[in-house]
Amino acid sequence: MVSNGYINREPLLDLCPHLDAANIDLKCFDNESYKQLTSGGLHPVLETLKTLKEKNIWLEITSLLIPGYNDGTEMMEKMCAWLVENNFSDTPLHFSRFFPTYRLTDRPATPERSLLQAKEIAERAGIKYVYIGNLPHLQGENTFCPHCHTLLVERQGFDVTSNRLAAGKCHICGEAIAGVWQ
Repeated sequence: MVSNGYINREPLLDLCPHLDAANIDLKCFDNESYKQLTSGGLHPVLETLKTLKEKNIWLEITSLLIPGYNDGTEMMEKMCAWLVENNFSDTPLHFSRFFPTYRLTDRPATPERSLLQAKEIAERAGIKYVYIGNLPHLQGENTFCPHCHTLLVERQGFDVTSNRLAAGKCHICGEAIAGVWQ
């Protein structure tokens, strides 16, 4: 399931037995900015993340970085701290590049340095699997061992070009890699 995360707990609990995985868009980490972007609030999305984690649904989080809305250092630090404090350090976090289109044409594309800075902030906070999307030349879609930093899964767009996992573990140091391996 790919979702913006707006769902009440009871319907989500009814849905969970039918889910294998979910990717939730975490638009930003400020309630006022959430209202500006979506007319909704941050709290329901955070509750959805917690519920999916509680129900052991494989979860990934995506944040589209929009210049001037959600690409500030302070907001990134708060978001990543919350994720780590709430046991999401093993949850893959994707920072995607924004391109001006549809209703948001007054903003430039996300600068490469903003995506690299967000990745650095997330890793420094303790998030183990951080990815950069929509900038293929950065190879930000690859998976590295959080312990020894060995390249484990190499991707080109949506294709896996090399997989060095050994039964869900790093083939070099034996570190267990978060994922669904059966």
